[in-house]
Amino acid sequence: MAARLNSRMAYGISLAVFSFSFLLLRLWRIEEATYFSREDFGSLPLTIGGWEGEDLPIPKRAREMLGTPNIIFRRYRKEGLAVNLYILESATNRASFHPPEYCYVGGRTEMVERGLRSLSGEGEAGTAHRFVFAGPRGNSLVYYWYSFGRRFVNSYYRQQFLIVLHRLLGRSRPALLIRLSLEGEFDLENGDGILEEFIREVFPALKTYLLTPKNRA
Repeated sequence: MAARLNSRMAYGISLAVFSFSFLLLRLWRIEEATYFSREDFGSLPLTIGGWEGEDLPIPKRAREMLGTPNIIFRRYRKEGLAVNLYILESATNRASFHPPEYCYVGGRTEMVERGLRSLSGEGEAGTAHRFVFAGPRGNSLVYYWYSFGRRFVNSYYRQQFLIVLHRLLGRSRPALLIRLSLEGEFDLENGDGILEEFIREVFPALKTYLLTPKNRA
C-alpha cells in the first residue's frame, strides 16, 4: 500500500513539474518545433546492413496533423523479408499526439496482444512496446519506443519531461518516436526474430544519423 502511494506521489510530482516547465516554455517562447533540419533528418541511408529501403508516401494531411515536417516512413527489404520503419521527431508543441497503437485500432483490425519486449543485446535500445493486431490481411507485429538524445525511454511523458527540462537548461537534444512493423502472414515467434535482427543492423545507423546531438556552436 505504501509503495503504491509513493508511486502515485512520484507520478504526481513529475506531472506537476512537467506542466510547470511546459508553461514556462510557452511564456518565454523558447521552445522549438524541431531539432533537425529536414535535410539532416532525411539523411538516414536507404541501404543499411543488407536491407534496401524505399520511401513510402506520407499524405499532406497526416504531416499537418502530426505537427512536424520531420517524418521518415520507409519499407526495408532483405531476402524476401520486409519491415516498415516509421520515425517521427517529437516536440513539446505537438498537440495532436496519440500512441501509435491507436492508428491500428478500429475498422476490422483487432488488438490481440500487448506488452513490453526486452531487446536484449541491442545496446541502448532497451525495452520496446510490443503489439499484435489481427485483420483480414493477416497479422501486424508492432514495436515502438521513444528516444531523447541517445537515451531510450518507453514513456512519452518521460520523453516530453526530458525535452522541456533540457530546453530550459539550454541543452537541446534530438527526440524521436521510432516504430517498426511487420505485416502479413507470419509466425509471431519468427516475426519477433525478424524485427530484432532488423534492430541490430539498423541501430548503429540510427545512432550515427539521428540520435547523436549535433554541434550547435
